[in-house]
This record gives sequence, C-alpha cells and structure tokens, in this order.
Amino acid sequence: MKRRNIVILSAVTVFFMLNSSFECTIFNKEGTITPCFTVKPSKGDLSTVFTFSAACTTIDDDVVTCTGWNYWWTFGDGKNGHSTVETITHQYDASGEFRVSLDSITCNNGGNFEGPYVDYVTVEDPTANEAPEADFNFTPDHGTTETVFNFDASYSTDKETDDDMLEVRWDWDGDGTWDTEFSTEKTATYKYAENGDYEVKLEVQDEQQLTDTKIKTLNISDCINGGEPCAGKKTVVYEGKTYNTVQIGYQCWMKENLNLGTFIESHIPQTDNHEVQKYCYENIEANCEIYGGIYIWNEMMEYTNNPGVSDICPDGWHVPTSDEWDELAEILGGYEMAGQKMKSCTDEWNTSSGIINTNESGFNALPGGKWDHNDHFLSKGNSAHWWTSNENTYYTNYAFYRGVNYIGNSLIGFEDIGGGDFKSYGMSVRCIQNPQ
Repeated sequence: MKRRNIVILSAVTVFFMLNSSFECTIFNKEGTITPCFTVKPSKGDLSTVFTFSAACTTIDDDVVTCTGWNYWWTFGDGKNGHSTVETITHQYDASGEFRVSLDSITCNNGGNFEGPYVDYVTVEDPTANEAPEADFNFTPDHGTTETVFNFDASYSTDKETDDDMLEVRWDWDGDGTWDTEFSTEKTATYKYAENGDYEVKLEVQDEQQLTDTKIKTLNISDCINGGEPCAGKKTVVYEGKTYNTVQIGYQCWMKENLNLGTFIESHIPQTDNHEVQKYCYENIEANCEIYGGIYIWNEMMEYTNNPGVSDICPDGWHVPTSDEWDELAEILGGYEMAGQKMKSCTDEWNTSSGIINTNESGFNALPGGKWDHNDHFLSKGNSAHWWTSNENTYYTNYAFYRGVNYIGNSLIGFEDIGGGDFKSYGMSVRCIQNPQ
C-alpha cells in the first residue's frame, strides 16, 4: 500500500471507517492505526450495563507513544461519552437497535485520529425476552467411582441469546451448592468419590440474566451393567414373549432365561408328549416371568441327543454346548472371574458374602435356583444354573451344566468323568445364536 504523509503542525487528522486501517504521521513519525471496539453483551435490556472496549484497536510501533489517550463516543441514543481509558460503560433507557460509534481517539501531546468506527447494540424490551431452555447429556450413562464422566450443556438453547453466549454452572451432587461458577464453557468432567444416586443440576443463564435449570439422575455403583444388543437383532420374539439380546465378544446371547411352554406343578413329570412343559420355582407361575422356566435335560433337548441342533430354543438359536460356555468364560477372563461379570446387580442375590456383582458382560444372571428329582426347589437367591447341550458320555444319566453362586466370582462347570448333574434335575435354559 502506498504511504501518505500528512503533517499539520504538531497534530494530524485522519478519518477512518468501520473495519478500516490508515496511515498517519505524528511528529514526522509514520504509523498505522486499526480502529476497533467491542461491546459486551451484544444484546440486553433496560437493566443491562453495556461495556464498550477499544482494547482491540492497534497502533504500530512507529507511532510516538502518547502521554495519554482520549476516546470520544456516541451511543446512538442522543448521549455521548468520553473516557481516558479504553473502556466505557453505558445504560440505555429505551429499547431498540442503537448505532454506537467511536468518533475519535486523540492524543494529549498532539495526535488526533478521527472516525467514526461503528457497531450496533440491541436493547430489548425485558417483557419480550424468554428464559433459556436448559438441557444436557452425560457419558457414560452410569459408572463406578473410577469413572470420569463427561457432561455437555450444549443442548441448551435460547431464542434471544446466541448459544455460545449462554452461561452455565453445575451442581454435581444435588446438595444445593453450585460447584462451578457461571461460564460460557459448555463441557465439563467430574469423578465421584462414593457410590450412590446423584441429582446433577445444570443452570443456564442468558445475557439478560434469565435462567432455567435441568436435573438428571446419575448412578454410581460398583455394578457396571455392561453389554450392548447384538448387531441387527436387539430383541427376539418367540412364542409371544420378547427376549433381549446381548453381544459378549463374538457371541450373541439372549439376555433372559427361556420361558417357554405350559406350566405344570413339579410333582407331575415332564414327558415326551410333543408339548413343552416347564416348572416354575416353588410352583409359583410368576417366578417363571422373572427367572424363566425350569426344565429337565431331556425336555430341553426334545428327547434327542443332538447338541447345538435340536432343542427348545427358537430357530436360529440353540442351547449352548460345553465348548460355547468355555468360550464365554475365556471372553470374560477365565472361569475364576467370569461369574462376577455375569451376575446381575439386583438385590435378589444374597449379599451376605460381601461379593460384589458387576454384570460387566450384560449377561444379567438372576439367582433362579434349581429343582431336584426329589421334588425340592433349591437355592433361589443364592445361585443360577443352566444346562449345556452335552451329556456325560461316561454316565449317560448325567449332563453338564454351568452355574454361578453368591459366595464366589467363578463360573462353575465340572466336566470330568463324574461331572454334571442328573438329567432328571431341573435347571434354567439360556439360548445362544447360531454362528453367523
């Protein structure tokens, strides 16, 4: 850009417009000024005190340092202002849009820079302003005392105030004390020190100091309740009942025990009569809705011995083989710790042992107990048992099973020569999807 020297005695007059820069000479020294000012807030009402700042104005190093600057303002409402510092405040007594100008900047020892530099400020009728709408999300949706939670208030909105100008603050535990100050930063992280249910409270404030709050409940527990539905198959509908699914490693399992067939009392034998029959714990049919049906091994296998092929699971699913149970245990870190990751976190489990169930896998094992062929129901609240589709080839009146109990973290399953249990015992059935 071509330079122009303008010399008028010891002072110069240079005119500038919005978003412009210019060259000047003071005491025969050349320099460039880029005028600028900001206003905060950009919108307000009759109670708002607006702050105008010329701090963004830049003057290069070639300009002689002044002994003092004077800033001359016009606020657009018939009032003017003068300041010897970069900032000045003003309050309007009427609503509307006002043309604010920084008319000139003068130097005590001779420099005179004239404008105006123009911007606009909006003063709204406070009766027309609406409060913001607070909303937030957090991830993950639950966790332990080791979990760092991410909170995001960017879902909050306001009709008058730009979203990035909304201010937020947080109360992490619902104790009525704000844990953060108001800030335009919408995201935050927090880690809880103790288990419990916490009411997280968000307050959002717009530029006119109107507010709104949102409360959401967050659970901190040693229980993880992991697992996601199987891809493309969130649920399975079978004989009028809906079963959820859970993906555990490369295996897709039903998340509930099978509850199929006609309820009969336990003193009546389940037989090969082309009708699926089930027992319910303590002969209470409602228990089948919670824990699933109880089946002797042959009833479950439809009186065949064709593991993984012929059984009472729906098409595309089957009773897991011993090998598939072994694979599940391996996915969960081995038999020694798999049980803890499979057991539900519900209070239906006996907690006297102090064992903490996490249900990290999402298998959601409930303590439905079992039935023996002497017509005894056993261990509800203490253990869960599921048949495999494999019989004991040494003792063919035995078949293998897997189980978990309240006194340990293991997945139980003995498959030596004497392993398993009588086929005439009744246990739960959990179906696994056929390999895809």
